[in-house]
Amino acid sequence: QGDADARDRVFTHLYPELRRLANAVLRSNADHHTLEATALLNAALMKLIQSRAPQAEDRGHFARIVARAMRQILSDRGG
Repeated sequence: QGDADARDRVFTHLYPELRRLANAVLRSNADHHTLEATALLNAALMKLIQSRAPQAEDRGHFARIVARAMRQILSDRGG
């Protein structure tokens, strides 16, 4: 329920961790060689911003929400 500035600060703080998570998701879905971690993470974050994503209870929960969005994106791409 926070403002956009607060959301942006959280994303900036967590971005390196989330990018590592994107790399891990891509490694577990090896058939997606054409997609880079940064593109996958950015697509997942945009998806969450545009949707009514569940409220994260903590940092770990937020990471799981983002990881699920990334897996959904890969699935939608046909993998």
